[in-house]
Amino acid sequence: MKKKWEDMLLLELPIPSELLKKSAVEAVIRLQEQFDLRNKKPVKSSYDGFKWVKAELIEHSFDHLQFAYRNCIFSVMIEIFDPWGSSLTGDQRYWFVDRCRKYKLIPCLYKIEFRVTEPEPVFFLKAYERGNYEYAPLESSWNLYDPLSDQLIDPEQIAGLTPTSMSEWEMQSFAIQVVCEDLEKNGSRIIKYCDILEVDPQIWFEDKDGNANWVVVKHIVSVEDLDYRQWVYLEKKCPEIVHYDGYFAPVLFYSQNTRSFKELNRGDPVIPNYKGLERIYVC
Repeated sequence: MKKKWEDMLLLELPIPSELLKKSAVEAVIRLQEQFDLRNKKPVKSSYDGFKWVKAELIEHSFDHLQFAYRNCIFSVMIEIFDPWGSSLTGDQRYWFVDRCRKYKLIPCLYKIEFRVTEPEPVFFLKAYERGNYEYAPLESSWNLYDPLSDQLIDPEQIAGLTPTSMSEWEMQSFAIQVVCEDLEKNGSRIIKYCDILEVDPQIWFEDKDGNANWVVVKHIVSVEDLDYRQWVYLEKKCPEIVHYDGYFAPVLFYSQNTRSFKELNRGDPVIPNYKGLERIYVC
């Protein structure tokens, strides 16, 4: 069977390099400085000020960092470039913009210029291995660029106060966070998780006995969706998971503003309804 284009791109996404990890840490520090300059009080929601949605790299995702302000969520991809080119391929850039459009996010490139400091011309990977390099953000303030127009992005000029419904991806991402936090609270260790809608399962974790397990996480909008049977036999479609126990984790959200499980707006106070894991496969 022919693989979907999204699946092939996912498999091609590299594990974050040490340079990308260092760049992400510095990007978080720089963006947090911008948040602190503008946030006048403790931030409980994006309507109180700038707030992180994702401030750490995960192995498989369509972006690197995410933050919220008012009715917008800004999706950030770190681009490291030098005289020879960019760390992003054309396909990765296109896929990033496409996912952001689908998930109702604002795509941003955080640009970092990599400069070789060796006296003779050398490929940047060799300079990096030797430590003979320097790198810095391209711009002194937000350093966020539109990936299509290459123009600077000012989040304060883009975000507004119009009620905006959460996208399917936002609710799914929120559900994954709820399950990860519950697993860690109960003594498990998160091995990795994925926030791409087309990928199942979403979470791999190590239990108290040291065994690896997988979890299918789904945001649901009614108790009728609690039926786990639609996910039984997932292991037959994904042979790589047959050697590990599997679980189903449905998460329901209730908006205190709209008094609804279905109408969820960004910034609403939301109550999660999560009852824990349901085993759906034993290896």
